[in-house]
Amino acid sequence: MSLNEILKKFFDMICIKMDPKPQPWGVWHLSFLIIGIGLAIFISYKLRHASLKTFNRVLRIVGFSLIGLEVFKLMYNYYALYDMDYNQIMFIFPFQLCSMPLYMSVIASYLREDSKVRKAMLTFMMTFSLMSGVAAYIEPSGILNSTLVSTIHSCVWHLVLVFFGFFIGFSGRVGKEFGDFLYAEVLFIVCCMIALCLNVTLPLFMTHDLDSVNMFFIGPQRSSLIVFCDIYDKFGWVVQAISYVVLLSIGGFIVFLPFVLTWRAKQRKKVPAASVPDMELNLAAQK
Repeated sequence: MSLNEILKKFFDMICIKMDPKPQPWGVWHLSFLIIGIGLAIFISYKLRHASLKTFNRVLRIVGFSLIGLEVFKLMYNYYALYDMDYNQIMFIFPFQLCSMPLYMSVIASYLREDSKVRKAMLTFMMTFSLMSGVAAYIEPSGILNSTLVSTIHSCVWHLVLVFFGFFIGFSGRVGKEFGDFLYAEVLFIVCCMIALCLNVTLPLFMTHDLDSVNMFFIGPQRSSLIVFCDIYDKFGWVVQAISYVVLLSIGGFIVFLPFVLTWRAKQRKKVPAASVPDMELNLAAQK
């Protein structure tokens, strides 16, 4: 028996259908939403005072775990769901908005603490990744699938995005100034441009199903995301792409806002406390 046959048999064996398919706001969805997100926030809060070494280690361990999960997902789809037809799995090529921590967490963990690229990646995960993770649970049609493995993978993956967002935000290592968001915004635009290039070039290597590749859902194909699909129908893909960048940038900044405001509030509280000894010394000198 060849390796391909062994892998096919294994993935077929674990391809368990979910009948009925989990429904939005059903038991499956609510369990992951309440317990999963609650646990992600709790763990990230407990790690808020982690040293730089521990912080980088968490980024690295979770990041490499995501790489393992992604490889497993690609193999599962290839062998169990799409009968070893690579054309059919090009649409899950790992360069979606939700896929970015797969690369950024590992890369950032090896960069110097004062690196601008590191700051951009950490702020990106704190804002855009957190936003996409929460959005997936608010509108869960994309994470509730007809097979058990796919559903667990999607639910766990987006919980990791929530964890990364709060873990980085609670640490206070980025998000101290409004200017920090500019680094993430530039990185977001660069990623959108790369995604657009992939959407144009990847179909050149496919023999059919050319419309399935739509990284970031930015175009030139029709987006499957609500609102943006309507924009595509009325105004075309260019307006769809511009609207996507603008609206997600606004959403990312809204997510960023509580972190920077919380940091500034903490700094204001420290100033009066630090000034008390100085006031006492001044009074003593006057006497």
